[in-house]
Amino acid sequence: MHRPLLEQALRFAAVGTAASAAHVAIALTLIERAGLPILTANGLAFTSPSRLLYRQSQLDLHARRSPRTAPASIHRDLACRLALNQTIVFTTVTWAGLPYLVGILIVIAVVPCSPSC
Repeated sequence: MHRPLLEQALRFAAVGTAASAAHVAIALTLIERAGLPILTANGLAFTSPSRLLYRQSQLDLHARRSPRTAPASIHRDLACRLALNQTIVFTTVTWAGLPYLVGILIVIAVVPCSPSC
């Protein structure tokens, strides 16, 4: 792998991992300590600054490909991923009756790997 590409991939992975850890920590805190409903807490955790930092790294990638459409593209992608995120949590908790942590962990495994909308 080309050195700059490897460094970019490692940086992207580190930011994604930190954002996912923050998502779990924020969601659990809002559910367990603040008593917020699961979907509210999960939505807030997803749109937290750590998630936006992760999205900023993707914006950098989009801007290199198409500078004029990058902001619209990143906002559409974020909205689609939030919808997918909430759908997964709703389905696992409400329909399947699984603990919310299972839903959030499925989100972390699926949403970052999902194609852009």
